Amino acid sequence: MEIIKFLLLYLLFTVSIIGYGLFFSLKFLKYNNFTKTNVSVGYLGLLGIFFLILISYFTNLFFPHTNEHNIIIILSGIIFFFYLRFRYQKKIKLKYFFISYIISLFAIFYFKSHDDFQFYHFSFIKNITENKIEFGLGHFNYAFSHVSSLFYFNSLFKTYFTGHYFYQIGQLSIMILVNTILFENIFNRLKNSKLNLIFFVSLFFIFFINIFFYRLAEHGTDRSAQILFFLCIIIILDVLQLKKIINKSVEILLILFTLIITIKSFYILYSLVLFFVYFRFYKLKDFPKIFRRFSIVYMCLFIFVLMLIYNISNSGCFLYPVEITCPNNLFWSYGKDKIIGYMSWYELWS
Repeated sequence: MEIIKFLLLYLLFTVSIIGYGLFFSLKFLKYNNFTKTNVSVGYLGLLGIFFLILISYFTNLFFPHTNEHNIIIILSGIIFFFYLRFRYQKKIKLKYFFISYIISLFAIFYFKSHDDFQFYHFSFIKNITENKIEFGLGHFNYAFSHVSSLFYFNSLFKTYFTGHYFYQIGQLSIMILVNTILFENIFNRLKNSKLNLIFFVSLFFIFFINIFFYRLAEHGTDRSAQILFFLCIIIILDVLQLKKIINKSVEILLILFTLIITIKSFYILYSLVLFFVYFRFYKLKDFPKIFRRFSIVYMCLFIFVLMLIYNISNSGCFLYPVEITCPNNLFWSYGKDKIIGYMSWYELWS
């Protein structure tokens, strides 16, 4: 009976995430609006994660993610899903999503939690469910300085019915949704006899991810961001292969890179790939056009600012533990010497 309850709740949570993706796509996106163009349900789910992270970041500025708060969030997503699913039934194809969902269940039941989950993931998420934004948490445990949007996302799924047993939903959802996209890439190209570069790269990544990253419950914050980066590589290769800019692809790339950076702020280095794509098709003087053409940039920047706020509230650094990003005049900060010491330790550890 408990297993049935567990599976049902996981399914409802995933449905809620996709529901937010449908709503976000319909109301906020110009080129990935699922009513006007074909958008994979995998991408719709990732859009839902993006939107829920924005909601989670914003609401925690004012109040904790209590059971009541979270039930409202989850139920709203379920309502969005069923309303938009029945209204635009032909636009939302779930076959490959269900295949990915079933495959993921083996890893959920078999493996233990990530080592860092006991160290600080759980206590970090639990604190979000009990308190709004706080300052200087890094002094209680230096690991609290490692802020990840996955913690804020996962905190939305603590309710009266679930307790603290569904804090792997973020990592699980990303795995399922990226698998869904890869399956669609592979089978749609097989169906259309288009065995091009994207087909083989998608085939490679689906084997790579599910062989090396199959221990879903052992994912920290690194692997989720890496899986999303693999997806970005496929999109970029598709753009380069077509030798023309695709507005739909650029819009989704902006969202995916925002997710990657908020999941692990150190991965801001990955954004250099965006500059490569930009200068491949645009000139420096064209930069203002990006803001006019892609309004999603403003929402991405807003999430980035919220990420910086939470970073500096916990550790006193905009990007911990990069010393030059740490103001020395904040009373809750570590101080320059301590930050330099932590940075040296991380370099030795890595």
